[in-house]
Amino acid sequence: MKSRTKLLLLASAALAALACAACGGSQEIETADTAALVAAPAAQLLAPEPEAPATARRVFTPVVAPGEGLEPAEEAINEKNEKQRYEIDIAFPQLKGRVSPNAAKFNRAVRELAEREAHDFKRADNDSKDRHPSGDRAWGEARDTLAGRYEVIHLDDDFVSLRFGFFAYGRGAAHPTQFHRVLSFDLRSGRALDLEDLFRPGAQHLRALAAHSIADLKRRDEEEHRREVARVTAEGRPASYAGVRTPDSDFQSGAGPEAENYRAWNLAAEGVVVTFAACQVFGCAAGEQEVLVPFSALAEILNEHGPAARLNAPQPR
Repeated sequence: MKSRTKLLLLASAALAALACAACGGSQEIETADTAALVAAPAAQLLAPEPEAPATARRVFTPVVAPGEGLEPAEEAINEKNEKQRYEIDIAFPQLKGRVSPNAAKFNRAVRELAEREAHDFKRADNDSKDRHPSGDRAWGEARDTLAGRYEVIHLDDDFVSLRFGFFAYGRGAAHPTQFHRVLSFDLRSGRALDLEDLFRPGAQHLRALAAHSIADLKRRDEEEHRREVARVTAEGRPASYAGVRTPDSDFQSGAGPEAENYRAWNLAAEGVVVTFAACQVFGCAAGEQEVLVPFSALAEILNEHGPAARLNAPQPR
């Protein structure tokens, strides 16, 4: 446990994604009951230090209600290689108990996601070994590190939607890298979902997501700017000391209707949750941003036979 804490503290102090192919390190799988863990906010899972940056606000209600006979558990890839000087700690959920064939497919998909990140990290580390001085004497005890934690956005009989947060750091890098991976899985059909699966064929879903997201982000920016103006004027300084609002071009660049801007999406009970990385839509100091696009804003383009429509169906009284 000391090793894991040390790794997370190192990783959360760092920014520059690395990756790599296995090279003689030891590997073990740990299992633990995590009914409470999976319901915890991402900030709590990803940042062991209270002052560490976290998602700016929680815009949805996590649902953790596994089907009868199922319970979520946590497993982890813990790998440490003294020769290559790297350390990996990636936690991921698995469904245990009365596991259906489709739930088993979900378990494989999640495990493969974690294993792929570990593999890519090691491969990149191996490819960049020339940057390390002979014997790594210049870096002392430092190691290349990858830490991954997850949050369950939604879990019920029909769907599982996960958001992973990764911290990667390579010796010699000025900063660590923080990035996300997401997985929304349909337990009824036994397959991972693409964003397009939620909408009618040909629907301009990116435009709809972008319009709502940009409006929400602009509103937040205006509110924050008003608060900052009030703060500096209360201190007797001119309002200009509050700086300026985020330019509209930044919103169009970071949240415009391009697929790349909406790769980090999840299904929640209330709608589609979009995670924008730090620096993507606001200044880097503001951290990552979460936007909920409610089903009501997407009603006209949702596929009435698709997964989102099932999640959005009125509940029987």
